Amino acid sequence: MKIARKLSLTFLAGSLFPLAIVGGVLLREANRSLRGAALDHQKQAVEKAAEQVSEYLDEIRRLLGVLRGSADLQSPDRRSAALESVLNNGPMFSELALLDLSGREIERLSRFRAGESTLFSDLSLALQEARKREVYFGPVQTSDSGYPVLPFCTLMETRNGAPMGVLAGRLNLLDLSARLHRADAGKDALLHVYDSQKRRVAHSSAQDLFARTDPPEGLVDPEKRLEARAIVPELNWTVVLDQPESVVFAMVGTLRTRILWGLMAAGTVAFLLSVLVARSLVRPLSTIYRAVDDLSRGEFNTRLTGVARDEIGAVAARLRDAQRVLEAKVRQSTVGLLVHRVGHDLRQPLAAIRESAAVIKRHNVGLDDTAQKHLGLIDLEIESGMESVEDLLTLGRERPPHLTVVNLNAMVRECVERMRPWPTGVDVAVMPGDETMTCVLDVDEIRRAIRNGLRNAFESGATRVAVTTEKRAGRGCLRVEDNGRGLPESVRGRLFSDFFTTKSNGTGLGLGIIQRAGERSGGTVALENNPTGGAVLTLTFPLDLPPGGHSNE
Repeated sequence: MKIARKLSLTFLAGSLFPLAIVGGVLLREANRSLRGAALDHQKQAVEKAAEQVSEYLDEIRRLLGVLRGSADLQSPDRRSAALESVLNNGPMFSELALLDLSGREIERLSRFRAGESTLFSDLSLALQEARKREVYFGPVQTSDSGYPVLPFCTLMETRNGAPMGVLAGRLNLLDLSARLHRADAGKDALLHVYDSQKRRVAHSSAQDLFARTDPPEGLVDPEKRLEARAIVPELNWTVVLDQPESVVFAMVGTLRTRILWGLMAAGTVAFLLSVLVARSLVRPLSTIYRAVDDLSRGEFNTRLTGVARDEIGAVAARLRDAQRVLEAKVRQSTVGLLVHRVGHDLRQPLAAIRESAAVIKRHNVGLDDTAQKHLGLIDLEIESGMESVEDLLTLGRERPPHLTVVNLNAMVRECVERMRPWPTGVDVAVMPGDETMTCVLDVDEIRRAIRNGLRNAFESGATRVAVTTEKRAGRGCLRVEDNGRGLPESVRGRLFSDFFTTKSNGTGLGLGIIQRAGERSGGTVALENNPTGGAVLTLTFPLDLPPGGHSNE
């Protein structure tokens, strides 16, 4: 139906629009938060690397503090061997030298070959700084082999604290690069150390770690890599950490993908819910639509079932009332006059014929067995005709039901006995339930309904008919079960319609009268095929319970 599509689209738009807004805000905030967290993590990593550089320099200071007071270095006989031992055991030293206070070289050893370059261009300035800081680090130089080296000097003192010479040398900064290479700075991260002149003096790149040429300055493809910086205050060096942007923000992309999948799942759920809600709303409307369509074609037996107790249910209840009222009005206006006229016109001559046959039977003047038999057939057919006339009058008459309390088993036995003699070859069995079971119903109408039910069973070609009573679900239940031809599936929806019949000589009123009689007594009526063959007519009625009593079922 068009309304189903409209409801689905409305619900879907109403749910997806705020979902899209919330999803967009969530993506934006998550992207901003994660990018900030990633940059903070990168900042922490570069600050930790700067601390490692400071620790490296502190380690050099501690080691030189031990050497400056070494007795071996102060002894002319042992200082050469002492310098060689320090050079061999300290990979950070590329060159060591002993100088007097005037700057004259006393002893000098180099790791690779004898040094020829001057350690400091202004030794007096270096000594002044060494007196202030204990250890002075000069500007970064390039060794004869092309490696960056850091010159240093410290004053050697006697036991009484008097300076007696200078311990100087150069630090091999490849040792610092090796330490940076071992540092865990993150996936695909590179650490660079720049001096105050913006020359790179150490780096963590494995492929360039032992290169003899200086690495290129700056960062490779800075548009696709992110960097963080930290300062080493002792030497005014700058530590730079750079990583690919895709690595730094990898979690951002992962979370974005998860959020998008979540939004897609939520959208799918919203779509399914919109379809379910639309169907749940349209289903009762479709039922009401079919009922109205049937009303427009003059059919009043459409059952409004499965409608919830809401506004739509209220409309369905009003439509049920309208069905009953309209059916009654149509019956009274179009059929009522006809059936009343026909009923009255037939009842009088039938009554006269029955009275005449009774007079003949009473006098019994010269009647043989054949005549007696035919008089009996006349009585049976007149009784059947009177039943049909009564059905017609019942159809055209609308009166309030006369509800009384009656023993259901006794009434069933009476109706079955009054149907005797049964058709030849038909066995009728009455199987009563609780003998004390009483129900509230219209006795005349239910008697007529039971007779019509038995007559339909006889006319279906049944050889066995079972009439049972029982208590079921707090109600009195009457079942008429036969093994006849059963109900054609193609006409089951029209069985209770007035004047509809599948029999060549039927009036089409019997089942409609059964249904109205059961419903007017506050009960229910159902006609179904028996799984073992034949049909089952089931009527239920309210039980008559004592005050404060309850059903055992």
